[in-house]
Amino acid sequence: MKINFFIKFCFLILLASKIIGQNNSNGLVSGNIQTIGQYYQEDTIINAALPEHLYGFNGFANVNYQKGDFRAGIRYESYLNTLEGYPSTFSGTGIGYRYISWNNQNLLSRFMPACGILELMKKENWG
Repeated sequence: MKINFFIKFCFLILLASKIIGQNNSNGLVSGNIQTIGQYYQEDTIINAALPEHLYGFNGFANVNYQKGDFRAGIRYESYLNTLEGYPSTFSGTGIGYRYISWNNQNLLSRFMPACGILELMKKENWG
């Protein structure tokens, strides 16, 4: 059920970027999608332990918007039966990251609520 929702969400992002992203007067939409799935089997030759679940799935989609000096973006993540090797606290589906930034010739400001970060930098301090 959640995998089906994730696939529909990714398709919607791709469709929106094709419709909106081609017209620069409305701004630029960009992003990427990644999915990783694994099916686990018992391996008696190397004595690999079989996890509690037979499959693992991790996926995410980044969506960015830019118009002039303004930028914003989100990262939608899904960890359904988290892959072996990832922290067990990575579980479920939702927005894992978001940001807003504004940049002009003299000042850069960024706000990332998930991290609790607000940055204001003068041009001479950019790295």
